[in-house]
Amino acid sequence: MSEIVSAVRFHIPSVLPPADFSVDQWADDLKSNAMRINQKRELSIPDEGQYQSKLAERSARVWQNFVPTGFISRHGRKAAQIISQQLKAIKRSFEKWQGKLAGMFATVDGIEAKVYKERIDEGRDRWADKTAQTTLRLTGDVRESGAVTLAGWWLTADNRAIVRAGDVIIKGGPTNVARPFLDKNLRAGLTPQLTQSGVEILKNDLNPTLIDEQNAVINDFIKGLQQSIYVDFQKDYLTDKSFCIYRRINDDLYLEIQVVKP
Repeated sequence: MSEIVSAVRFHIPSVLPPADFSVDQWADDLKSNAMRINQKRELSIPDEGQYQSKLAERSARVWQNFVPTGFISRHGRKAAQIISQQLKAIKRSFEKWQGKLAGMFATVDGIEAKVYKERIDEGRDRWADKTAQTTLRLTGDVRESGAVTLAGWWLTADNRAIVRAGDVIIKGGPTNVARPFLDKNLRAGLTPQLTQSGVEILKNDLNPTLIDEQNAVINDFIKGLQQSIYVDFQKDYLTDKSFCIYRRINDDLYLEIQVVKP
């Protein structure tokens, strides 16, 4: 008969504003590295030829996916014509693209990359708000670790695994589910995957279908590294199965873990 050896539910807060120093650090880091950012851009796309192959053609390929096959515009243009004209327009825009970026990183009034730095300062509030609504809710910060960080520690029995206000230990404690010597690999891969999946779920208003899809990705990853002594990780909330899943309970989002032995 199967046995639940570990189960925990981590709460994901509705919002987590970044600390003031985090916003300052984000802005300061970008501004202090302005010239390096521009140099990397110039090395990556130094001329029109590289612009055509790295930006224009790739952009056009992505853009054409948004034009349905068989589509005809109000002016009678077919999908192939629209795609072709869009590609030509993108390819002709190198000078405009180059000039805009050169202006952003130009020295003005004795200040290197003045326009770029002004844009960073103008975007401080937007960055803080976006981070508070998505990433920080999942990862936490130096003030307190978030659900995705705690989940990685919990599933590798790291001594940093704790529970916070709003979290619930259902049974047992942290359990290392990774195969021998792969606990660091599990933790290193799981945390960013949980973050990426969580951000998508939050951005899409906790859409049930998306939650199910992301849970499948998360558990397929864990399954590839887990010990065989545990029931395989899978995406459904079942009492006899191991899982690491996002769950919507009422209007709140949780990250719930269960580890089961056969």
